[in-house]
Amino acid sequence: MTNEHIAFSCCTALGQIAIWASGGGCAYLNKKNYAGVKKVHLDERGRLGVYQEVIWIVETILRYAVIVCMVVILLIMHFNFGQAYLFQHLSQKVAVFYPTHTEEQQVDNVGLEPVSMRQRRPLLTSDARKLVNYLANQHTVRKLKVSTLHMYTSVILSMFSADDQNCIHTSTIYLELMKALCSQIIQPTKYWMYIISPTCWLLAMADFFRPSDVERVDLHAARVSSDDVLSLIIITSKEKQRGQRIVRTITIHPHCNPLLCSVAAFEAYKSRIACSICITGHPVFLNQQLHRFLRFIQDHNIPIGAECISHYIKQIMVKEEKPAQALVPKAHGLAVTLAAQAGVSVDNIVAHDFWSSRDIFEHYYRLSSATFTNFSVSTLDQQPRSRLTKCNVM
Repeated sequence: MTNEHIAFSCCTALGQIAIWASGGGCAYLNKKNYAGVKKVHLDERGRLGVYQEVIWIVETILRYAVIVCMVVILLIMHFNFGQAYLFQHLSQKVAVFYPTHTEEQQVDNVGLEPVSMRQRRPLLTSDARKLVNYLANQHTVRKLKVSTLHMYTSVILSMFSADDQNCIHTSTIYLELMKALCSQIIQPTKYWMYIISPTCWLLAMADFFRPSDVERVDLHAARVSSDDVLSLIIITSKEKQRGQRIVRTITIHPHCNPLLCSVAAFEAYKSRIACSICITGHPVFLNQQLHRFLRFIQDHNIPIGAECISHYIKQIMVKEEKPAQALVPKAHGLAVTLAAQAGVSVDNIVAHDFWSSRDIFEHYYRLSSATFTNFSVSTLDQQPRSRLTKCNVM
């Protein structure tokens, strides 16, 4: 018999008792009916005899006492069944991670091996990245002190084996976090915009990437050489040769300043966010598989598109100093314009960006034709001239 059947039977019995007890209340309110049912003779004053009236009062008190006891029993049963249901519900939740005592006593019908001999499924995984993210979140959101975070770390690590603890203690990101906590220079890490936006912006400025190019980078084919030279492959880019879309290979060199180094930004983003496998269809050609590079912060298994990448780049471009009425320039156009003003030949810019001709650069991407050469000084200052040249007019 289940708990539900027992509860139903108890409630039925208590209901019968309640009906019997309620009869006493009705008789108390109507003495004449009570006397008529019991066939008790009344005296000349119309009252019950003293003996029978005492019996009637005692019976009424007992019936009300039964009602009070019934209410108390119902409350106790409700509380006990509520506790039992809650305990059973929690046991089912916990059983997802660990088997219960009853399950451990069972025997496998196939291998005749006790379940207790099997290895328990771990509730936690020894991942240093998750621990670092949790500690950084507690430090920035809840404003916990360093000593409290060390206590949290000790308690969490005690759940793992000695090998897992050693692996976490020796990981690079864990050591960097502990060093930053001790030096009080840790930056807010609740949001990873400071990694995504600079990475997209550096690829657009230093390497002439469009948002659609960043979207089509194949992370599986990315390589960093021993001299920190990054090679990225863009699958089926917008550029065409002989009417066919091409696969572009971009070589990115490191910068001496770590804050402006595209290679360092790529490696930091890959180690913190793009650390899992995210293979989806090509944004345009869905029959091609692509290991996506940029992902959403909330879910690292969902890639982001060109529009979102353009938004990340614009977050930094809006901080550029410009006239009040001027529009925010495109990062790609600003990059090639600054490269031309710095002395890079137009032919190298065209070759690096896989353009078909320099007219594309001159008419569509070049924001300004101004140079840093002072032609007034070059043409008007007194220069040594030869008497044999026709330009010697002075």
